[in-house]
Amino acid sequence: VNQCYLIFTMSAMTARIAIFLALLVVIDIFYFHLQHSNIFTTETIEKDLVGHDSDQSRQPSEEMDSAGLEDDAKHGIVDEIKNDAKEEGKEEDKDEDFVIDETGWAQGFVGSSESTLISIDDGRCQCELLSIDCLNTIECVVVMKDKSPQSHVIYQGMVKRETIKEMANYLEEDFSSFSSWYPIGKSFQVISKALFREWMKRNKLWKALGNRHEEPIDDKTFDFCVTNSLQGRRCVIKEFKEPEEIGEIEEIAIKRHGNSTEEIKALKTQYKSDLLKFRKNGFGTSPYEYLLLFSHFSRIGFNLRSHILDVYRHREKTIPTSSSEQENDILRVALHVRRGDSCGHSLNGYEKEHSPLDSVAQVSGIRMCYETSVYMDALSRIQSLAKGRHLVVYVATDHLLDLMSEIEKDHSKLYRQCTWKYVHHSRDIFNYSHTLRGDSQFIEFSENHGVLGETALMDIWHLSHGEVFVGHLGSRFGKLSWWQAIARHNTFVPFFTVDGHSVCCDIDEACERVAPAITSMENCLTFSRDETEYKTNATEYWQKGSFVRYQLAADEIEYRKNLDPSYQPPKSYNSTY
Repeated sequence: VNQCYLIFTMSAMTARIAIFLALLVVIDIFYFHLQHSNIFTTETIEKDLVGHDSDQSRQPSEEMDSAGLEDDAKHGIVDEIKNDAKEEGKEEDKDEDFVIDETGWAQGFVGSSESTLISIDDGRCQCELLSIDCLNTIECVVVMKDKSPQSHVIYQGMVKRETIKEMANYLEEDFSSFSSWYPIGKSFQVISKALFREWMKRNKLWKALGNRHEEPIDDKTFDFCVTNSLQGRRCVIKEFKEPEEIGEIEEIAIKRHGNSTEEIKALKTQYKSDLLKFRKNGFGTSPYEYLLLFSHFSRIGFNLRSHILDVYRHREKTIPTSSSEQENDILRVALHVRRGDSCGHSLNGYEKEHSPLDSVAQVSGIRMCYETSVYMDALSRIQSLAKGRHLVVYVATDHLLDLMSEIEKDHSKLYRQCTWKYVHHSRDIFNYSHTLRGDSQFIEFSENHGVLGETALMDIWHLSHGEVFVGHLGSRFGKLSWWQAIARHNTFVPFFTVDGHSVCCDIDEACERVAPAITSMENCLTFSRDETEYKTNATEYWQKGSFVRYQLAADEIEYRKNLDPSYQPPKSYNSTY
């Protein structure tokens, strides 16, 4: 009996001890969860902001040697953000602010302003991105150039892109999510969109483009690519994290503003704060901020290698060959003139006036080319708005000699009053008659597609010099050139588009009819019918164009209502067409 009693007593004590220890464990777990349940822990923010994921070490960031950009501390911003939140009396933010809901991402939605109205110079000038003409904003562009040296604004943009790359985590895999046949403009539209979304979602970027053979690039013609076994677009585009190649405009900016280490550190600290807040507050971001940052990601994705730019510098020509104007006395204009396959390779019968916003969708087979006078009328308007500044016109076209001869002959006054810059490609490159395979009318299937891709890269770089854009924004090539110009100058670039297609509208859409379905900046900037799973009515498409954007808008509105039951669509929204 005594033995049984002793065993019972010891068992009871053991049970009490076990229960006590279990309670300690539960309390400890609860306390640990309480400490770590919020996103605003130093460890979590540093991972998100600086790029030190537990499952992936951050790739080392290259320095921009010529700009003198130096690495600085990557964690001071954490305390700054926490202090800002306390000072403003805000509740600590939750995880959802940093990792956007996967359901929304599956549909392609990123938090963004529902407005597409760009406000410039403290609201003095405005541009509706759903329109085709924003040349009136040149007035504010000129005023802003007078207020602050443009070279300083350009330099700030370079520092911002460097900061983005320093902050980001880098995925192990390369990016190859497009057809190897995609032409240059289309593929880099896909790249721009993907980089922006991946960063917005998780602060991550791909390291580089995939290394594979691709039709638009003849990689065998470059010794650098052969030596380093680089194929396709990887042959001509640097890794995304690498320092960017620069041109004369950036060289001037670096020379004037790149020597102040203190300013660089201050800018990076401010940009880290701005970028983190942008990711958290996309829905509350102004359309102008959204456009500017998206364009910077487009520039990160279009980081040309030096051997392409060497060819560009060799081929770039100027008429007249010298000019005495100073930087503040000029206004650069990008002029994109589509001919060739854009209108069935016709050499005449071009449209005598620009297409209005309510014009038809220009699906394959009914795309239009325009008389030279349409572009010259726009240049004359720009000249009158430029307040005496000398126009330097950067021309990109596949009918260069014919175009320049016509301007000199029929628009002689404008020809003499402007400086003209162009890239001198061999005329044979654009003689499509003997290079198109079979009965094809599309340059994507040209036997010299690789050489044409090379010219496209240089022409996009050329057009990116423009502080004003005149051309074709229905074209993906035109859109990409405009984004590149915005990033390069780190400010809004006024535009006039001759093809009746706005910044937000694709070439195969009837822009006025789809405008009510463009419900946000994300929808405006990154929509592409080819990149969605929405189905097209084939008969309707070839007769009236694509209307799948309405399907996207309906899903986007449903998504936003799920996030916020009080959300109301823009007044312009119409669910039917």
